[in-house]
Amino acid sequence: MIETLNDEAIERHKQALIEPAATLYAVQKVYGDQAKAKAMVAFGRLIDAHMLVTGVLASGLLRINGAIVEGDQTSFERDALFAAFVIGLEPCERAIAEARYLQAHAMLRQELEILAQLKAVRANRRKLNGAPNIAALEQSLARLYGGLSPAAHVSQHHIVQSATSWDGEMENLPGPTNLTRYFPETDVGLARRSYAPAYLHGSPSGRGTKHRPRQQLRQSSIHCERERSAQLSDRADDR
Repeated sequence: MIETLNDEAIERHKQALIEPAATLYAVQKVYGDQAKAKAMVAFGRLIDAHMLVTGVLASGLLRINGAIVEGDQTSFERDALFAAFVIGLEPCERAIAEARYLQAHAMLRQELEILAQLKAVRANRRKLNGAPNIAALEQSLARLYGGLSPAAHVSQHHIVQSATSWDGEMENLPGPTNLTRYFPETDVGLARRSYAPAYLHGSPSGRGTKHRPRQQLRQSSIHCERERSAQLSDRADDR
């Protein structure tokens, strides 16, 4: 009897909470889709540059897909890191497009850490349980990493507020008044700045195996495509 009453009470609570939960998720979905549509327009030619770099990575993966090659601990570590980077591409890109900037910058920061770890593994300098040396990245990426940290750690109020403030009607309201939104909203400039760096200048340069000629060819191909992508990005910015 008691068990039946508990089940009935739980069911009543579930029914009472389903509509608010559905509303919360629906708002996130609707405004996220709207933000993505605006972002796709704002990205412009950056999308072409991004696809070039991603295409190079995908082509390299497809060429070695299913291949059995000689490996060692270093190659195993680099394979795992490279896979982690690739798996993170889509959710990071989606978070930027949907204007979830605080979350996107946390993911983007981790992608940069993966790049730094790849360099550390290649140089046999990886520290157990230690953060990678970001200074090993090219200077522009190291600066970008520093700028992402306050957003990732939500350590500065003005950054968090900029991602959640709402420019609503404030007439006849007592001041100072702060309006907060609980849904994403596109910031065109921030969206472009977030989308461009990680994938136009920060792609991993191949996976580690003992087949050096193939690795060098893949590195050369990625380097050329990155230069081409940077040129496309510059042209887009000039427009």
